[in-house]
Amino acid sequence: MPLLPALLCLLTVAALLLTADARRLPGPHPAGAVIAVAGAVAVLVALRIVLRRVAPSKGALLACGWLLAYALYGDQALEEVLGGGPDLPPGPLPAPDPSVPLGLALAVAPAVWCARWFARAARRRLADSRNLGELTSRVRPLVLLVVAVFVGSLFVVEAVTVLSLLPLPGYAHPPGEWAQAAATALAVLFFLGLLLAARGLHSAAAAGLGAAAGLELLCLGAVLAARVPSLAPVGRPVEVAVAAVGPPVVPLLACGGAALVLLVHAVRALARASAHRCGAAP
Repeated sequence: MPLLPALLCLLTVAALLLTADARRLPGPHPAGAVIAVAGAVAVLVALRIVLRRVAPSKGALLACGWLLAYALYGDQALEEVLGGGPDLPPGPLPAPDPSVPLGLALAVAPAVWCARWFARAARRRLADSRNLGELTSRVRPLVLLVVAVFVGSLFVVEAVTVLSLLPLPGYAHPPGEWAQAAATALAVLFFLGLLLAARGLHSAAAAGLGAAAGLELLCLGAVLAARVPSLAPVGRPVEVAVAAVGPPVVPLLACGGAALVLLVHAVRALARASAHRCGAAP
C-alpha cells in the first residue's frame, strides 16, 4: 500500500511524457492538462489512504501544499522574477522536472516503513525501561537512527527514480546536484513532520512545515520588493545566493534549516513517555 502513490505518480508522468512525445508540437495540450490533474488527484487520494491514521492540521496541509508547489515550480518562478518577469501576457506553464514529484512519491514508502518501525521500537523500549531517564537514553539514539535510515533510503529512491524515467521519451537528464539536495531536504522535512504528527505532536510538525514555507514565500517577496528602488537591498541576499548556487538554494536552506530544527525538537520530544502513549503509526 505505501507504494501506491509512487505507482500512480509514475503512471501519470509516463502518460504525460508519452503524450508530449507523440504530439511533438510546442505549447500546452488539453490532454496533458487532464492527465496532470487526474494524476495529481489520484496521488493525493492514495496519500490520504496510506496516511489515514495521521490527521494533519489545516496549517500543516497548507504548508505542505505550498512546499510541493514550490518544489515543482518555485525555481522557475524565482528565475523569472529575478529576470524581470513574469512577462504579460503569460505564456504556457512550463512542465516541472518529473523526477521531483516521482522522487517524493517514491519516498512515501520508506517514510511510512521507517515511521512504523520507530513506533514499534519505541514502544518496546518504553515497556522495558525502568524509569524515564533510561527511556530517554534509549529512545534518543533511536530517533537519530531512524532519520539516518530514511536519509540512506533516499539514495535508493533517487536511483530508482532515474532508472524509471530514463526509458521514457522526452526525459532529458536527472536534476542537478543542488536541485537534488533541495528535494532531499524537503523529503527529510516531510518525514520529520510525519514522525511527529504520528505521535500526536501536530503543532510542532505544522510549525516546522510552516517555517519552511514561510521562508520560501519571504524570499520570493523580497525579490519582488527589491524592484522598488528604495527597497533594492531587501532582495540582495537572495540574488547573491542564487547567483552563487542557483535557484535551488532557496528551498535547500528553507527546508534544510526547518528539518534541522525539527530534528532537534524530535530528539527531545520523542524521548518522552507521553509521546508513545498516544498517536498511531501511519
